[in-house]
Amino acid sequence: MSRDQDALLDIVEMIELIREHGPDDEQAFRDDVVRQAATIRWIEIIGEAASRISDELKARHPEVPWRAVIGMRNVVAHGYDRVRLDIVWRVVQEELAPLERQIREILAELE
Repeated sequence: MSRDQDALLDIVEMIELIREHGPDDEQAFRDDVVRQAATIRWIEIIGEAASRISDELKARHPEVPWRAVIGMRNVVAHGYDRVRLDIVWRVVQEELAPLERQIREILAELE
């Protein structure tokens, strides 16, 4: 298995963890600091994995918002005191499902 495949699988795994154990609704998310911490950590890992994807693969798949994914990782990792829960919630609700579809399509191409 290639380094790209490993990183892509890490992304899918973290999205699955967020879906299984992450926030169910926004208020519950705001009230549960453990769920916040876990979700933010999993988002950080998604961005770290995306940063390990080769430039060649990223260039072949410009439809994936690589910079935004990596940028979100940088915010939650280095700007922990500035993490906005409303943005994290929006990412979970609106952006992870499309990202997962894109990553799974790339994985299918690599098989």
